[in-house]
Amino acid sequence: QWEGFDVDRIYITPKARTLTPEQFRYSIIHEMAHFISDVDGMPPIDDFAYFHRQRAQYDALSNFKSVRNADCYSRFAFAAIGRGDLPILT
Repeated sequence: QWEGFDVDRIYITPKARTLTPEQFRYSIIHEMAHFISDVDGMPPIDDFAYFHRQRAQYDALSNFKSVRNADCYSRFAFAAIGRGDLPILT
């Protein structure tokens, strides 16, 4: 458990209704990165920095932290389809 929540599921809160479809997809990719990272012996995928909130910190992530940072997976997925410019709510 984490702060009283079961960690074996993804929770979608009412705030999700305020997101555009692309922002919702971005959020789901981010949360899926956390969800699938539960592998024995591997550090979990965490939130070291957010592209849209902590840009300088995000850009300065080490290679190790980049592959262990959930927001990097969302950014990669959207950059891969030519949507690296996606505006994200803060």
